[in-house]
Amino acid sequence: MDIIRKSICLVVVLATAIAADAQRFMFKGSVKTAEGKAIQGVVVNNGTDFTTTDAKGQWALSTDTCVSKFVHISTPSDYVLPKSKSIASGFYVSVAQLVKDKCRHDFVLQPRDTKDNTFYYIAISDPQVKNAKHVELWRSQTVEDLKATTADLSKEHEVVTMALGDIVWDNMRLFDDYTESMQGLPITAFQCIGNHDFDKRYQALNNMPYGSGAYGEQAYCSHFGPTDYSFNISGVHVVTMKDINYMGKKLYREQITEAQLEWLRRDLSYVPKGSMVIINMHAALWNPVGIDGNVYNANDLKAVLSGYRVHIFNGHTHFFHNNTVGDNIYEHNIGAACGAWWRTNVNRCGAPNGYLVVKASADSLTWQYKPTGGDYSQLMRVYSKGEFLSQPYSVVANVWDCDSLTTVEWYEDGQYRGKMERFTDSDELYLQSRESHKKECLTTHLFKATPASGSREVKVVAKNRFGQVQSETVDLERAWLKALSSDKRPKVIAHRGYWRYAGAVQNSLSSLRASAKAGVYGSEFDVQITADGEVIVNHDPHLGGLPIATSTYAQLAKARLGNGEPIPTLANYLDEAKKHNDLKIILEIKKQANDSVEAVLVSKAMDAVKASGLSSRVQYISFSQFVCDEIIRNDKAADVAYLGGNMSPKEVKEHGFSGIDYSMDVLRIHPEWIGEAHKLGLTVNVWTIATEDHLKFVTTLHPDFITTDIPEDALRLLAK
Repeated sequence: MDIIRKSICLVVVLATAIAADAQRFMFKGSVKTAEGKAIQGVVVNNGTDFTTTDAKGQWALSTDTCVSKFVHISTPSDYVLPKSKSIASGFYVSVAQLVKDKCRHDFVLQPRDTKDNTFYYIAISDPQVKNAKHVELWRSQTVEDLKATTADLSKEHEVVTMALGDIVWDNMRLFDDYTESMQGLPITAFQCIGNHDFDKRYQALNNMPYGSGAYGEQAYCSHFGPTDYSFNISGVHVVTMKDINYMGKKLYREQITEAQLEWLRRDLSYVPKGSMVIINMHAALWNPVGIDGNVYNANDLKAVLSGYRVHIFNGHTHFFHNNTVGDNIYEHNIGAACGAWWRTNVNRCGAPNGYLVVKASADSLTWQYKPTGGDYSQLMRVYSKGEFLSQPYSVVANVWDCDSLTTVEWYEDGQYRGKMERFTDSDELYLQSRESHKKECLTTHLFKATPASGSREVKVVAKNRFGQVQSETVDLERAWLKALSSDKRPKVIAHRGYWRYAGAVQNSLSSLRASAKAGVYGSEFDVQITADGEVIVNHDPHLGGLPIATSTYAQLAKARLGNGEPIPTLANYLDEAKKHNDLKIILEIKKQANDSVEAVLVSKAMDAVKASGLSSRVQYISFSQFVCDEIIRNDKAADVAYLGGNMSPKEVKEHGFSGIDYSMDVLRIHPEWIGEAHKLGLTVNVWTIATEDHLKFVTTLHPDFITTDIPEDALRLLAK
């Protein structure tokens, strides 16, 4: 039996060895000009092993075709970058083609007519097309913009573009649409693989079983060649690498494998220390904002790049962030061409959709972000006072392509005030345009300044590291005056009645009468229930030192309001309301100790409203979801708005409520809820507004109603 087992093992080992030998080939060839002139010293590699061409232009590499799928050259600076229909090609050959061609391939390069020490490099992050609609947006917006840009740039220097991954969105068939879209542009277009460029049915080649016939990069590679490659132009060494370790089924890790790091070490061994090196990858490496999407072993790459002057370009995050690493690396994590996935014209950080235009030479790099449909002069977007919801009293500037050498300064009514304060927050334009299920995104390239009350204008001046300047002057009244120019102005609701005058108090009959006299749209008040079932008008759960819920009405009736008026019952209040036919009655049912008590309060309050004949003029509001649900259960036609602030408009609609009645702070965080509510046919009220600045600010939100403690001021401002 042992002899048989040993014989079987020997057969398996020999079969494995034979199979492995069957996959290894000695590939040979040359690198020459079209006239047959040999080109010596060209670096040739198969993804693991390297060599250079000899004096006759010859090269040879022993290659395991289960591990290596291409043999490729690093085109020298003195030769034209080979391409076909604007797409980089001719610098690689597949191992399948080599085997078919008897293991030989001759690369052909064209010498440059003139030596140009400068070229233009255009970094394009995340086209990410998923369907025909996205392809059309890519063509009509980004590619049309690129046509004009590259037509101008190519008159000065050669133009190279680099798509930094996520060319498609898990739809491998759309690679053809991308390549067709680039045809005819005066460029050489290179590509980098992103996580959405893998066929999700398979893992990356390095994770598949040895000898697998299919792998995740296969569709990408069939269009664009190897995932890790390099070339040289104008004395700059350009490297593109995969930094997505794909596990299949959309699972991946941002990682550079040890085998790739070794490939890079060997590639750079042919490049003198001190050289300018451009690295292209998909995922960011050291982005402090999007840490969870960074390459986890980035510092291993940092060690390999020691001694070179390096600029790294990447995407993946759909937001803009520049980062200096040590004294030799500058990372450009640029905004996406598709922005926030083609939903809007901005990225998650508020930077416009666009691409980065770099002027490169062996000595230096300069760059400018090119917004799609915009021009290079646009360095920032400025929000006037009241337009950036989390900073309602400040002027805010979003300066996307900024770094430590960027300055952002401000002037108030012509007087220089110094540097604006840098802060981290979510960009307002992105918040208002994002899909509700998309997360907020923090960005660090925001700057703010708070002008004094009464100031008329602020000028913001941004200057980048290259001395380019953009200045913008904003009218401090712009936001709310623009809101007032719309056809629909918000209506004013007096909070607990109009009580800010001598002799009036909150939730009193006199405050109700004053609301009607002031001409507001509505008057809001609160109700509680006593231990013996009387519904009274009061905000707090205590009255005259007694808890309302455990006290009888007789005990509480002895108390008096601050102006001497007795505590009104709901019946008293509704009787007074009947005298003011044009006044909307906003009845807040306060939360109680439990659902049973709330159910009793709802029933008694609704009975009182029905008995008064005011059902059509009353809107019910409550912080209690149970109360709101109970009102709808009793009367599906009731006008009910939810105060809680913790439900989206879609959820509010599903409960059968008619509106959202949320605080200013909630709507600062979720400004998109206002538009969503209106699309769903819900009304929007914002509360509680107590200052003129707050009034101006909330007007810019375009609510239907404003609940305020200063109703006459609100009416005066809204009448402008």
